[in-house]
Amino acid sequence: MKLLSLNKKLNKKGSTIIMVLIMCSFVMILASAITSTVMLNLRMKMAKSNLKSTFYTAEEAVDEIYVSLGKVSMDSFNAAYVDELTHISANRSINLDGSISYITNNYANERLRKNYMTRLLSNLSIISDSDREGYLNNIYSEDNSFSELERELNVVEKEKLTNRLRTYLEEDVGKLDVKELVSASVVVSNEEIEDEYLNSTNIENYYLKITDLTVSYLNKQGYTSEVTIDINIGFPQETVALIENELEGRTNFANYAFIANEGILVSGSDDNKVNTANKLTNPSTLNLYGSVYGGGSLGIRVNNGANFNIYGNGSTNVISGKDLVVNGGSVNANGGRIWTNNIFTTLSKSSINFQANSHIYAKDDLELRANDSNVNINGDYYGYGYVATNGGGHENSSSLIINSNNSKININSSANVLLSGNAYITYNEGAIPYETGFSYASYGDQESYLVPSAYISSRVNPVPLLTEAIYNTAGNTGRVSYEGKNVEISLDNSFFAYPLLDEEKPFVLKVLKSSDGYGSAYYYLNFKNSALKAVYAKLIEDDEAYLNYRARSTYYKQATTMERENYDNHRNSLHDTLNINSASTKSDIFLSPFANMDSISDSTYDLYNNGVNMNGDSISLDYSNYQEKYTNYAIRYNILRKILYPVENPDTLYLKNEDVGNENVPDVSLYSDNVFLNFVSMEGFRQYIANRGVSAHNYGVNLYGDYMLAAFDNEGINGKAVVIDSSLSKSNYKGMELKTSKGVIVATGDVVVRSNFTGVILSKGKITVEGNVRVTSLSESEILNMINSDTGVTTEVIDYAYPFKSIFLYGFEKQNTENKGNPEMSYKDMVEISNWRY
Repeated sequence: MKLLSLNKKLNKKGSTIIMVLIMCSFVMILASAITSTVMLNLRMKMAKSNLKSTFYTAEEAVDEIYVSLGKVSMDSFNAAYVDELTHISANRSINLDGSISYITNNYANERLRKNYMTRLLSNLSIISDSDREGYLNNIYSEDNSFSELERELNVVEKEKLTNRLRTYLEEDVGKLDVKELVSASVVVSNEEIEDEYLNSTNIENYYLKITDLTVSYLNKQGYTSEVTIDINIGFPQETVALIENELEGRTNFANYAFIANEGILVSGSDDNKVNTANKLTNPSTLNLYGSVYGGGSLGIRVNNGANFNIYGNGSTNVISGKDLVVNGGSVNANGGRIWTNNIFTTLSKSSINFQANSHIYAKDDLELRANDSNVNINGDYYGYGYVATNGGGHENSSSLIINSNNSKININSSANVLLSGNAYITYNEGAIPYETGFSYASYGDQESYLVPSAYISSRVNPVPLLTEAIYNTAGNTGRVSYEGKNVEISLDNSFFAYPLLDEEKPFVLKVLKSSDGYGSAYYYLNFKNSALKAVYAKLIEDDEAYLNYRARSTYYKQATTMERENYDNHRNSLHDTLNINSASTKSDIFLSPFANMDSISDSTYDLYNNGVNMNGDSISLDYSNYQEKYTNYAIRYNILRKILYPVENPDTLYLKNEDVGNENVPDVSLYSDNVFLNFVSMEGFRQYIANRGVSAHNYGVNLYGDYMLAAFDNEGINGKAVVIDSSLSKSNYKGMELKTSKGVIVATGDVVVRSNFTGVILSKGKITVEGNVRVTSLSESEILNMINSDTGVTTEVIDYAYPFKSIFLYGFEKQNTENKGNPEMSYKDMVEISNWRY
């Protein structure tokens, strides 16, 4: 038993050794596991480090592209900037003949943006050098082909851009690449920005928009990363001071009663009253004793039943920057001068009376569009739009036209009338109108210029286009089908006016869309030149003229009796048509034999007749008289509608282009069509408003009586207008209601006048007359004395007094000479990277 026990003790020693061996193995396994974990962790950290480095390098690649695009953008801007300044310098006095001066700073900035974008696209290899020069030339020739650049880039252009971007990447470490460019396009936006005078203005801006550009980087360790971004490259929302628009602070505004940048409206019955939901029950009457200006698209408009009575003298100017529209109302000019583009009657029965001491200057037409319209011309009427100016065009060709029933134009014995243009027939929007030879035409006279139906296979003219397919075919190919057959024209010498027509193309086709969606094909005679159209008109109208013409016809002399009858019948039917149209429409233009009428159509025929009588083989047409008058009045109108300055002796002293810029004829090329801003400093206006506790205040000056000086910044405030009404119990400045009848009122929005007023109202919006109102202007000295009497106020916060004259360019003194028109720009302003995606 004892021996056995001894053996058991010995066996315990072997167990201990085994446990030691097991523990050693465990420690070794644990150490190995720890080592593996450490190595794995190390490898993970190294991988993370490499991956992070890769992303950093990809971002550096994007930065490389960013800086390179910025440099290209600035290079493009610098070249465009020099180009624009050079062009401005070379064309400083452009359009001084009276047409619109377009070299304003905003206009120059629009061209600068187009120039910049063209050069940017060239520098990025998207367009070729030759295309670049073509687009640049078109920018300055007023060609619209620049719009072709506003598009999605095609596959080839995107590949060129991609390759160009690749050249911007440095490849000294690893591999950088532009992997993909999904889309790129040139887009245009209309942006409202603040110009150099702190005025809000709209301007077109252009951007190169790159979407989903992917940049990749492969490092030496074989790690790849990608960054996808969007890029916009374009001009910042700033204007550059390309033109020194330090306009002379003129005081001509002080001679005017109304200056309405967006037009003057004399309200008719049923017009909505401004600032209320009510309607006018009675039409308004404006009795004007002084000068006014109405611009914008409205011009001067007299609505249903309203009356506009002008009591003027030699210094009175009623100026419309657009048209004078009598919209069912009446205009009575008892004196003074009226300047306008067109004079229209529209809507309903309208009347216009120009008395003996009135002077009217129309750049285009006097046209009666409303039935029952009546016009009496007893004074001077100058339709100075010259028919041959800039190659012609109906917008610049003055005539008298009746396009309505029961309407009359009476040119009475005391009238002195000049018509420098011809009437036009207008077609579908965008189509070139057809010029007739009439300087004054009644409704239906234009039918004389249709090819007689006897010479048309369809035997009708116009030819109805009864299906959409026929209409489209006629418009696209010039081939007209009628009752299943093609229409053919067979003009020949049997038509009395055939010698006046173009031999190769004696007719032209005009396709007119009608209200049913189809239309008609009008075949018109095509003359050798526009002068012969006037000859043709005279031959139809005047029997004696026709007989003299027929006596010289070789065809008529050799014709048979029947051929002579047909020859006479064609002419006589046209002559009768004029009389029938006149009788059926009850519309007519009456010309007193004692009136002094100088029309281009009559003058053209006289020159033609003189040439024929002297056996001349060509007609020598001398338009110099009309050209001289056009230049004279066009220059005056251009100056008047920008700075309201009347050059003396408009009917005796004739201006030429070379006269512009001298002491008496100011150069208005730097002034804009925004007449309000040609007199008002918006910076001074805002300083004045900020400097006052209230924006309007009363003054009493014994010499001139009580008057008010008022300024309102009401532009764009829910259409709220300043109301002038002396019948109010008191003024409400916050509500923009003024109890006043005299003074100087300046508003950046609309103004409504409901009572008599003496002084001047300047509105950046429109001025509406409601009620029976008498408006009187004062002398320049009286107005300026009112303005200058205000010395301004100072406060603890503002130590500089901004007086009322600070509102105007002539009276504003800048306290800060910092140039607000030339912001400091860098490539960061032109290149924007957004939407980073890994």
